[in-house]
Amino acid sequence: MQARTNQATLRVVHTVYPSHLQCGVTNSGAGPMAKRDLLSDLIAIKQRSGIRGGRIPDWVDLQEVKDVWEKWSGPKEPIAHLLPARLVTLIEVFSRSWVQKLINHGTPYDERATELKVDVKFDLALVRSLHTQAISLGLLLSNSVPLNSVASIASVFTTLLHRDFFEWLAQVRGRFWMEKKGKKARPILLDIETHKRSLARLFEVRNILVHEFPEKLPFILSEIDHLMETTSAFMNAADDGFTALLYGPYHHLSQHDMTMAARKESTAVEKALKKLVNEVAQATDTDTMKKAHDAWRAFAKADAERHAAPWTGGTAHPMMYWIAYRVLASDRLRQLQEWYGHFKDDMEMGRRLTPTSA
Repeated sequence: MQARTNQATLRVVHTVYPSHLQCGVTNSGAGPMAKRDLLSDLIAIKQRSGIRGGRIPDWVDLQEVKDVWEKWSGPKEPIAHLLPARLVTLIEVFSRSWVQKLINHGTPYDERATELKVDVKFDLALVRSLHTQAISLGLLLSNSVPLNSVASIASVFTTLLHRDFFEWLAQVRGRFWMEKKGKKARPILLDIETHKRSLARLFEVRNILVHEFPEKLPFILSEIDHLMETTSAFMNAADDGFTALLYGPYHHLSQHDMTMAARKESTAVEKALKKLVNEVAQATDTDTMKKAHDAWRAFAKADAERHAAPWTGGTAHPMMYWIAYRVLASDRLRQLQEWYGHFKDDMEMGRRLTPTSA
């Protein structure tokens, strides 16, 4: 897996700063402003995502937008200017999150990612951060591809899926109906061409409101409900489809299956962490690291149990425990990898500075 990731990393086009994070704006004729550091931007994005690595926007976030619109008692026009931008933001972040998740999942998506048209300039710090997993290949590439239009979203997912994205999306069936009717369940999006036009309309309205200052709203107020429904249907269909791709059809996925999958992922991370702890202990020739690791495990188990406490007594409790433990173990692994990388650099520097005997 590491070899494939490195290969995928090195095959990405080496050109300029990613379009999603581009900052080379001209400053009033005073020459181009200095471009921000890509690695710093990516680490900042990761930090803002929180301990769980960020979550994918879902119906809860969209419902918040709907609630604001429906409960707004003042003039509708001022808030109507803002809603299309929020809806498109949800779609863009949702899409970016799934690009990251698909690539980080591994084969075949990380291999197909080499075909994405991205502009990334690699330097030693960026390569090292990928190697030590301070940032992931999925985080890098998902923030390097354009997702600011229906066409660009379709293009990226078409590359990762190796088939036309909207043709694939048109076949996605929802979890509820799959459980009830199996293969006879209807697709979530019954008219994919109409839905594509509705999405294009949403992006068009957003672009006008964000980049222009129109005298009147570029849509009628009654369109808001339709634009929100368009967003909801897209996110619902894509989320069900991508989840089924990575974890199998919903009607075969029981709570036990999900718990076992969470435990397997957690165990794999803990195994990698234990291997690194042993390597560090051997390199430092002390048992300090192993003692620290034992203390960390006691903390991690207690903290994972705290996260899972709201589900105590329910069948989801073990799954929530293992999910929380995996997050903690992943963070610990990343931190230790970063520290160990610096430690080895310091040791190498010390050897270079130590004079040799004649």
